[in-house]
Amino acid sequence: MRSEIVEELSEITGLDAGSLTPDATLEGLDIDSLDLVEFKQVVEDRYDLVLERDDFKEVVTIGHALDVVEMARTRRARV
Repeated sequence: MRSEIVEELSEITGLDAGSLTPDATLEGLDIDSLDLVEFKQVVEDRYDLVLERDDFKEVVTIGHALDVVEMARTRRARV
C-alpha cells in the first residue's frame, strides 16, 4: 500500500515517485500545505480512511506522511 500512496503523492505534486523517499523532506521537495490537503482527501476517498488534520501538522518527511496513513488504517481496523 505504501508504494500506491507514494504514486498518489507523485501524481498530486508532479514529482517523480523515485524522489519521494521516506527520508525526503516535504520542504526539500517543495510540497506545501495545499498539496498535503489534496493528498489527504485523495487517500481518504480511495482507501476509505479518516485522516485527522492535526496528524499532518507535524509531518516533515515522506516517511512520516506514510506513517500517518498507516496509523489511520490501524485505527480503522480496530473499529
